[in-house]
Amino acid sequence: LFLDAAQHRGTWLAIAAVSGVLWGLANAAPAAFGTEAQRQSADWLLAQARNLPAMAFQVGVFVLLWQSPVRRLLATLALAGRMTLTLYIGQSILGVLLFYGYGLDLWDKVSNAEAVLWGIAAFAVQMAMAAWWFRHFRYGPLEWLWRAGTRTTLAVPLRI
Repeated sequence: LFLDAAQHRGTWLAIAAVSGVLWGLANAAPAAFGTEAQRQSADWLLAQARNLPAMAFQVGVFVLLWQSPVRRLLATLALAGRMTLTLYIGQSILGVLLFYGYGLDLWDKVSNAEAVLWGIAAFAVQMAMAAWWFRHFRYGPLEWLWRAGTRTTLAVPLRI
């Protein structure tokens, strides 16, 4: 499906449509009544029911967009894709230092909109760092370490 995505456009449309409906239904499910433990259990189950259709919808839409003129815009994300492990760990460390109590403890001091804006800004900085990095190196730092570890040798070329 991924290799010949353009030839499977109908399948990708179906995946996006069906998973979008399922995702919407899971989000529209009524709040659970009962004890606090019952509500927490129902919330957890609904969260799990949302995850798969949400992921399928997002992948389906991305694949469809990749087959459209939007591809050129999406291709700008390729550098981040080449160092996802490094960026993910970096985001996690930054998020922990910003939002947890042993850091700046901002988790309840910023609105969702502010958190999204900060996330977009952080990603823009990471994209700029990735662009600089890949002018000098072949792999992201943690991607290189992962590759060296799986090959059990430090002879993996890092520099271009």
